[in-house]
Amino acid sequence: MKKWSLSFAGFSLAIFANVLLLCACGIFEGPREVELPEGYRELVKYRNVALYGGSGGSPSDAIIIKGALNAMQGAQAERMYLEKLRPGFILSGQNLLKSESGRFFDCLEIFVKGGKKERFYFDITEFYGR
Repeated sequence: MKKWSLSFAGFSLAIFANVLLLCACGIFEGPREVELPEGYRELVKYRNVALYGGSGGSPSDAIIIKGALNAMQGAQAERMYLEKLRPGFILSGQNLLKSESGRFFDCLEIFVKGGKKERFYFDITEFYGR
């Protein structure tokens, strides 16, 4: 009987740890509004994360990610955006860039249908390092 209770306690602790991890990742967070700067339109929304700005073709025209609580939410938003824009894409590479002004960019290289390679730049300054 004691073995069962120890097993059960360990199992309960594992479930608690997983729920705590999910909460820390923002998965169970309630709705919140993301305010965009004036003159920008929202390209897409993923959970409570908004993507807006440029086309993503260069760091100066990057897609800005706003509202991500951490890197995991930001990365999920990037992938979701690319899946909407380029369904069936295959990730080829990823690089972190830092501009002279101190902004951080995620450069994703993908293969799209037909084998063409494309690059997309995301401004991740707001959540980088979280």
